[in-house]
Amino acid sequence: MSVNGHLFVGSHDCQNIGNVNSPSGEVRGCLAIYNTTNNSMVIPPDNGNVDGLQSFTQRNVEYVAEGGKLRVYDTTKDVLLINADVPQGTINVVGYVGDVKAIDFY
Repeated sequence: MSVNGHLFVGSHDCQNIGNVNSPSGEVRGCLAIYNTTNNSMVIPPDNGNVDGLQSFTQRNVEYVAEGGKLRVYDTTKDVLLINADVPQGTINVVGYVGDVKAIDFY
């Protein structure tokens, strides 16, 4: 559960719809984000198994190991974080990202 009440739910071996690398129409995969404050749900346009989730107590981000990549989601908007440090919400990691853990000092 994120600091602002967003519950990230990942699954494995789900049915991917569309292709995030060449989007044409609907794209979705194995991640769902449930907002407990207003009872809404978002299924982000990304593909792949969700192998790990990491929330933080002092930051509005969620780290997600999805489709072998490390994704960073902005929990205030339920979208991939896009900025100069994290282009298109992906932190480049060599190899397959099978889990994610972070030390939260707060």
